[in-house]
Amino acid sequence: MKKIPVILLCLALLAGSIGLSWLCTHPNLLPDVETEYKTAGQAQTAQGDDALLMALLMNAGAAAPAPAEEETVSSPAFTGFGWALGCGCMLALLSVLLTARKKPSFQKALLWTAGLSLPLGLIGARLVYCLSNPSFYLSYPDAILKIREGGLSMAGALFFVVLAGVLGARLGKARCGQVLDCLVLPMTLFICAGAFALQQLGMGFGPELDFSIPLLTRKTDGIHRLHTSFLTAVFALGMLLLFSFIFRKKRPAGHTFALCAFLYGAGMLLLESLRRDGHMLMGFVHIEMVLDIGIAFPALLYFAKKAKRIPLATAASLLLAGAVIGLEFALDRSTIGDIWLYLVYAACLAGYIWMGCSCAKQAAHV
Repeated sequence: MKKIPVILLCLALLAGSIGLSWLCTHPNLLPDVETEYKTAGQAQTAQGDDALLMALLMNAGAAAPAPAEEETVSSPAFTGFGWALGCGCMLALLSVLLTARKKPSFQKALLWTAGLSLPLGLIGARLVYCLSNPSFYLSYPDAILKIREGGLSMAGALFFVVLAGVLGARLGKARCGQVLDCLVLPMTLFICAGAFALQQLGMGFGPELDFSIPLLTRKTDGIHRLHTSFLTAVFALGMLLLFSFIFRKKRPAGHTFALCAFLYGAGMLLLESLRRDGHMLMGFVHIEMVLDIGIAFPALLYFAKKAKRIPLATAASLLLAGAVIGLEFALDRSTIGDIWLYLVYAACLAGYIWMGCSCAKQAAHV
């Protein structure tokens, strides 16, 4: 491995991670605005550059007042949310570079992947979020570049990091599956950092509870809430440990990554359903849940193709999507107790995961 290009790449990635920490000061603009400006009257009194935005979001009706001539207070350069994401990126990229050092046969591909992951991941996280709020961003396209005002998608970042891995494999002339398998640890580290970042801003919390459990619950405004961001980190680390200690045998290239993607996408359906912070909602369904199915289904098809179970995998995925929509509707509007609905939720996901793991086991021996 040539030292000078690697050193330059490390410096560039370090600078990029620090820049990401500065950019990411808020996770989501729209819910924050709805919390701060609860009535149309309050929206009409907004001043500065946010006046038109407040009127649009709160349906204030008449044109917003002209921006007042006053000194604006700039937001802090760095926040805990930004630092958590930046440090997560640095840890993930460092693990890619360390893996490249140990994999001389395709280290060029991993170096390309490391260099592309940071910019593509940020673009994907922002792009997917903006696509989830088309009416606003079509009206104000210049707001797309205002990342500091908030709005990122974890699933969007993961999709584009995978794209970086595919491009890195092509540019480095390596097998795509080998490169993607090496991304399991870095992506797990970043998912954990993302969960910690949500905690810094009071997001990622679930329904109200009448009891408190250390680490699993957090008290906000005098109310105990389920800590879904902590559960996400535990879930991601649990998957990593599973693959580290159980699947030690040599497996086909891409098999480990596909199984991780399948389990992550399926498991996150339940964890996203538990969130109560209003992030990326489409009616009563979280948009991230749609993206999670978009992660799990292709991975399942990868196994089903080798196991010759494509019709079964497709039917199971469609049934799961229908069940998720029905259960989310019931959770939003039904008088049925949430605990019973979530038990049905868990049973549906358990059956889906069992079927997917069965396909994966059969595909590993083909």
